[in-house]
Amino acid sequence: MPTGTEHVQAVSGLCQTITERLETLADADGAWKAEAIARLQAMRGTLDGMGDRFFLKSKLCMPFAARCVREAEGLQGVLKQLEAGADDQARQRFAEALNLLEKAVQTLDERSTMQGMAIT
Repeated sequence: MPTGTEHVQAVSGLCQTITERLETLADADGAWKAEAIARLQAMRGTLDGMGDRFFLKSKLCMPFAARCVREAEGLQGVLKQLEAGADDQARQRFAEALNLLEKAVQTLDERSTMQGMAIT
């Protein structure tokens, strides 16, 4: 069973892969694509910055870290649809999946700071 840190590394890697695939996507609108890439890079920065936090070494993080992995894999699946044909619906689904991943990463980041949590 992967640890929280391994989940974070996997999501960071998926964000990098998705970014690279977006950069090669020829049919995507430049502004839309640039915004998505910037958001993915910001998420990678957040993920890479939390790698040494104690919370990720505990089992408490597992639901939050696993959710990040699921959302990143979902985004990757939607990207495949976008690569197959860049229609507006595919872009909308990609934007929705990107929002879900962003929210999951933000939640994990907030939880991993462990503010207000006491370990006894």
